[in-house]
Amino acid sequence: MLSLCLLLFTQVLWATPDDLEVWFVTPPGNTLRMDLLRPVLPRTQLLASASCEQVGDFCLDSKTGALMPRLSPPVQEEEAIEIPYQPLLQLPSASSLDRQLVNCEQSNAFDIFCGKAQAEAAQTKRSELEIWMDISSSMRSVDGTEECHRKKFLQGLMGLCEKSKPKIMGFDVEIREIGISESCINRGLNDAKKMMKWIEESKAKKLIVITDVYEYQSEFAAFLSQKNAKIKGDTGFFPAVQLLDHLTALAKWCE
Repeated sequence: MLSLCLLLFTQVLWATPDDLEVWFVTPPGNTLRMDLLRPVLPRTQLLASASCEQVGDFCLDSKTGALMPRLSPPVQEEEAIEIPYQPLLQLPSASSLDRQLVNCEQSNAFDIFCGKAQAEAAQTKRSELEIWMDISSSMRSVDGTEECHRKKFLQGLMGLCEKSKPKIMGFDVEIREIGISESCINRGLNDAKKMMKWIEESKAKKLIVITDVYEYQSEFAAFLSQKNAKIKGDTGFFPAVQLLDHLTALAKWCE
């Protein structure tokens, strides 16, 4: 029984990336107060909340007539009215077609696939680096422009990685491979429990997960500590523009 438990534990460790980093992006400037990520209300407000009546963004205490902040933090309120996520229809492109179904005999007079497929196979090579980019709606408050810093970061990394290309994944409620143009979507929700599950199942040698600082909650933090993950943005400020400062170091994984 003991040997079986050790075997299962070893398999879990093997599935985890060899080198894991999680970068928590903060809002630009000094607009974020870290002590407000987990607000603690005074006891008087907690007691009054049981009999409060919603008035706009406040609670009206029916006993004292005082207006107090609502219990739900602004971020959660925004998520509550978020339009349900609807994934875009994925249409197969020529590069994604199964070329094993194409007859590449030399007797064919015209073939638009075979020669190109052989050239791509010779040129395409994946590095040991994977980048997982948060593209959910919560990233809008930290990197929300159409030409976001996440996009510039990926463009710079791909430009430096000439010999082998990193794998780029985007995630909200699901995780999938994305193109650089999709890195500024900011749509849908994300789920910390799913993020932990995906990390457990990852076989990447070097994994960089980029998300917003609002995801740095106790359960996820404890999980990352257990995995000996390197963390940026858990203290102080780590605005999206600073992603570009780490391009040179990451590009070494593409050599």
